Amino acid sequence: MKKTPLAILCSVLVAASLLTACEKLATAKPQSQQPAQQAANQQQGNALPLTAPEMPIEDETPDQDPLLTAFNQSVKIAATARTIAQDKNKGTGSLVTYQINNISAKPILSVKWTTAFLDGNTILFNENIIADFSKEPLAARQDKSIQVMDYFKSMSKEAQTALKDPKKQVNVLIVAREISFSDGSKIVVSLTEDDATAKQ
Repeated sequence: MKKTPLAILCSVLVAASLLTACEKLATAKPQSQQPAQQAANQQQGNALPLTAPEMPIEDETPDQDPLLTAFNQSVKIAATARTIAQDKNKGTGSLVTYQINNISAKPILSVKWTTAFLDGNTILFNENIIADFSKEPLAARQDKSIQVMDYFKSMSKEAQTALKDPKKQVNVLIVAREISFSDGSKIVVSLTEDDATAKQ
């Protein structure tokens, strides 16, 4: 069976995540739990262009990874907005808003994924993200928005230039990693090296 270029890109991205030792995990909190942090973020200008692929990462096929299928049947993640922002310590970056929709029948404690920002088929920057709902689990059939700051100082010059350009159309690819449910069950699609180290 032939794999689409997007499916191949997804596979490469997962492999890169597994091999990158220095990649940090950004812990994101639901908006309702951090009003002070939001107030500190001073948005500069209007929302910047951001799109997700129109086609799914992989077509539903009989040989698709059953864990990926289970992940996709439990949660939907979408990057909905991107702005240039500055935190209270004058750190500047790309502030991305994600909408997380629990479409499963169980409350979710956390969701992990990798976001890749793309210029065409070129990966500009990728970030491992954890949406932590342990204090207030994300109820079944509910959704929440979170914001994640990707600091420019941790990006290449090429990525900074593209993400700072208000006219640049930046595509986003979300790669499934893990969901933890309130009943103790998990769906683990892929691990980063940081995840593997934590389990040892």
